Amino acid sequence: MPRHTSITTSLLRSHFPIAQTLSEYLTDILAIGNSTDADEQGYCILTKVDSPAYQDLVTTTMVAVSEKPSKQFRPSAVRVDMREVRFQ
Repeated sequence: MPRHTSITTSLLRSHFPIAQTLSEYLTDILAIGNSTDADEQGYCILTKVDSPAYQDLVTTTMVAVSEKPSKQFRPSAVRVDMREVRFQ
């Protein structure tokens, strides 16, 4: 992921020690691997089939925190395929 160097990012970093993209933040708090590479159970933040709007959301939204979060959440297994949800 490219590092954001916008005015917004600079401002966030001046007030918070950690400012990162939503994708980076979710990777930090979820007990999964890299945000674009599926871990051993197949979880990842971004995939090739994600919509451009979603990809833009998680790569451009910035999250600022006072301290680095620990990996505290484990994603649950997928129970329903999106195709099933869409047609119900």
